[in-house]
Amino acid sequence: MQLWTFVGQPGTPPRLRYFFVCLSQLLAKLAAPILVTLLALALPVHAIDLFAPNPKPTAPKPKPKPENVEINADNISRDYETRTLSLDGHVHIRYGDEMVSCDKATVSTVTHDIQAHGNVILENADTYIQGQDIDYNYETKVGTIRKGLVESGNVIFLGEIIKKNSDKNFVATDASFTACVTCPAAWSFSGSEIEAEIGGYAYIKYPILRVADFPILILPRLLVPLKSTRQSGILVPSLGFSSTGGTEISLPYFWAISKSSDATFTLRNYQRRGLKEQIEYRFLADANSKGILRGSYINDRGYTDDGTSTSNARTLERGFLTYDQYFELPNHYVNRLNLNLATDLRYPRDFYTEMPGLGDSALENSVSITKNTEKQAMNVESTYYVNLLKADGNATNNDAVQRFPEINYSLMEQQVLHSNFYFKFDANYINFARRDFSYDVAFMNGGVRTIGQSNPLGTPPIIPARCSNVGAPTWNCTTFDPSVDQIRTGQRFIFAPSVSYPFHVGSFLDVEPRVTYQEMQYRFNATYDPTTPQVNGPAPYANNAARRFIEADISAKTKYSAVYGVDDGKSNRYKHEIEPELIYSRTPWNQDPNNVFFGSFQDQAYWRRAEPVSNPDFSGNSKIQFDYLDRFFDMNIATMILSNYLTRKVYTPQADGTTTADYFKFATFRVSEGYDFREAHKDNGTPHPWSTADGLIDIRQDRFETLSTVSYYPYAFVSNWAIRAKYNTLLKNYLELIYNDNYIVDESFTKVTDHSKTAGVGLGLRTRFLDLVGHFNYSLTTQGANGWDYISQVKLPGECLILKFGQSKVIGSDTKFDVSLNFNFGGSS
Repeated sequence: MQLWTFVGQPGTPPRLRYFFVCLSQLLAKLAAPILVTLLALALPVHAIDLFAPNPKPTAPKPKPKPENVEINADNISRDYETRTLSLDGHVHIRYGDEMVSCDKATVSTVTHDIQAHGNVILENADTYIQGQDIDYNYETKVGTIRKGLVESGNVIFLGEIIKKNSDKNFVATDASFTACVTCPAAWSFSGSEIEAEIGGYAYIKYPILRVADFPILILPRLLVPLKSTRQSGILVPSLGFSSTGGTEISLPYFWAISKSSDATFTLRNYQRRGLKEQIEYRFLADANSKGILRGSYINDRGYTDDGTSTSNARTLERGFLTYDQYFELPNHYVNRLNLNLATDLRYPRDFYTEMPGLGDSALENSVSITKNTEKQAMNVESTYYVNLLKADGNATNNDAVQRFPEINYSLMEQQVLHSNFYFKFDANYINFARRDFSYDVAFMNGGVRTIGQSNPLGTPPIIPARCSNVGAPTWNCTTFDPSVDQIRTGQRFIFAPSVSYPFHVGSFLDVEPRVTYQEMQYRFNATYDPTTPQVNGPAPYANNAARRFIEADISAKTKYSAVYGVDDGKSNRYKHEIEPELIYSRTPWNQDPNNVFFGSFQDQAYWRRAEPVSNPDFSGNSKIQFDYLDRFFDMNIATMILSNYLTRKVYTPQADGTTTADYFKFATFRVSEGYDFREAHKDNGTPHPWSTADGLIDIRQDRFETLSTVSYYPYAFVSNWAIRAKYNTLLKNYLELIYNDNYIVDESFTKVTDHSKTAGVGLGLRTRFLDLVGHFNYSLTTQGANGWDYISQVKLPGECLILKFGQSKVIGSDTKFDVSLNFNFGGSS
């Protein structure tokens, strides 16, 4: 009581008063249960029905139920003339779900008014109110609090005068507002008047933003949400810096369109680039169907072709649009749509935090319809690629080859008529399309083929008759020459049924023979005029072609296992499994078309069949055009695989006294290598039949995990390593180490053509006041950083104010730095 009297004296500093309000509120919460118990045991307590019959006759009036009102106090006196009660000492008044406690109070049974004085507390399930004096009507829920505090959840108001206009509406003068439970608050707004609606908004006149009680910013008006549901409004601005754009200031506005959709509009001003408008729109169609759209536009004053800040900067209109959609349709159909579009090829590198594409060879845009059942899978998809591998950031995309459309169908493996035979079927159709031309023009310069619509090596020694504009930078070649030109467009259909017959030899050997027939039908768009002479000699060509072959495989594997540990139903047990497997594959029959489209792979190792298409494929004998599926190898190979698995059996006690067993495969070790019999018996050159020896280590423990791979080239005597190790703590902190050592080996498998080595570290740190996530990659080959990034959050006590800042640097772009403040207007739980 003395504490509150001191705080309420005129001239008491508001911040000091707020400190004691917080302190008294905390003590009241801690001491209330003890005080109530002591009062019940030791103090004289009186209970009175406010609506007992009056000795003087009066006209009957509607009265609330007597049991809704209870009074407890040390001393109670009653004035029957005015129908008032005077209460003194440990006053407690309960009406419905509300409770009033104070030192002294006067209660009118006519007007239902309560005048409470000294350490007044008024609380219900939603609101806690504390003040020096309160005038309150327990029927209308309207009242006035002097030198008071209102708390709802973690929202707190303090004011010289607080008027309670309804259950949820308050108006406070000379007030402050915060959602932090710390003293002093990590942040607060003080204002001449605050009108607040719990579950709605707080309207603050002339607010002053205070951080740790220091004034930071003054505004004419402020609207603050006081509810957990999404609300429209201006979000906290953020600040950033980049070496090319200079200082960046962002002001976002959030629009809560409906319960299932919202949008964020952001104005971002770059010191050197100009003003950018950004949008992010999100929607939820149902529980499993959703979409998100992002986009921006800027009239960039700092654009350069190489992405650096130089005097060659010029103004360019730039922007991007991305859209991701996932829709579950009737009858188990699923629609996916993924768009990644940019005005120029440098945009994904200059603004890599806004859209994907950094380090990719192309931006992929796709739309698909899929239906999957237990027995079959169907998919129709169209893909549009934007070629990023060009020096000119504003180059056209006419030379990119698109998949429009692609159709896939798979019949899952099915048992045939209750026999041991199993059947599966796969089919694929693709139309490879390009906007302007179906083939790439090739020039022969000293026996070297150069691909492109122009001749970068200068005037060729022999100018084909099919090309005009002699001497011009661009050669207009209007006819197709199959001896040198590269076919890029056409249609391909793959039909591949497969039959298998798995069986067991005794109880220790599993055998599965399989036969697959594959037919590939082609239709090329390039048309050849036989009357036009070929630059490089006659080459067989037709618009239609077909390739057919049969692939036979047989696999045999067995398994050895041992269990370690005590089988007492409580102790952990471990199982070690060793699984050796041998696979033999052969192509017993094939029909290969005589067409210039199909190159020769007889001099290449079979192990390269799935490698990405590269420039040597276009300039060498392989002459691949579409993708790696057009490669054909006459298989006669054996592959040996040795796998080791470690499984842990953990017993978990249950509430009923029993235990349950959980199994977890926590370690996998695997080595494999292949042997090519065809390569071993070739007549020309030195045979190299052994493939790379590949190893895998995959360990996943509760706190530690690692995934490491190694490939050893037996004829080049080098190994490729990729190692990742991560340690986690109970608090979700982690330390991650990455190491990559990569060799590029030529087609002979004997010569190293390139070598790179990198190391990286990742760190995740979560503490009470700081969160930090960062990554750093370093090239051991060039002795320089490949890139790094970190994001940190400084959380002040109460977690109602978070300072977030981060920095990143990637190859091909500049350094970026961002900082922002995040206010939690609902406080922390």
